[in-house]
Amino acid sequence: MLQNTYRLAAGLVLAMHFFGWLLMLYPPTKSLFLALTPLNLIITIVLFGIHQAEANNRNFLLFLCIAYTVGYLVELVGVHTGKIFGVYWYGATLGTKLFEIPLTIGLNWAVLVGTTGSLVAQYAPKIPVAIKAALGASAMVVLDYFIEPVAMALDFWQWQNNFVPLQNFVAWWIVGYGLHYLYHLLQFPTHNRLAVPILIAQFFFFIAHFIVLKLELMKML
Repeated sequence: MLQNTYRLAAGLVLAMHFFGWLLMLYPPTKSLFLALTPLNLIITIVLFGIHQAEANNRNFLLFLCIAYTVGYLVELVGVHTGKIFGVYWYGATLGTKLFEIPLTIGLNWAVLVGTTGSLVAQYAPKIPVAIKAALGASAMVVLDYFIEPVAMALDFWQWQNNFVPLQNFVAWWIVGYGLHYLYHLLQFPTHNRLAVPILIAQFFFFIAHFIVLKLELMKML
């Protein structure tokens, strides 16, 4: 039963990201699937939570709440000051905003830290927490390299002068490092079977869009 549930959840996550990517490339369905982006994030984190091991789930829920809150607040300060990531603002794609920040952005931070943290814990369980946190934060920055141009193209957010500053990646790493350190300090089982399918889906979605954007740019030259 649990195996069937896992397969269904993994298949749903992969399908949402694959068909989301594909149908965002098709003009008649692009706006609809862009509008479904917040729902995609909500479904992904719910499935991720369902597949967390049962032991000490109170600490796991505490981690999700802290990651969500920190993610939202750092974006709030970042947007309104331009001092953390650089000068940027959010578009309409990520849904309802509070103080100009999409409420779903905290979910994005929680999912990315939770999945990369689980991956590191699974494949490098015996290394020090500080190194685990560094590896997880680095994985997030690698993904963010592909996210940034896609985010601008899909109106997730926009950068001043359409330029992503190095400051953004440094800040992503620092915030990610802190959240990863907390993730590994809290006493809950860190192996989540759905982490790998979610990361595969995320990397596919953004790298596939990234490639399409580069091909379109080459055609214009």
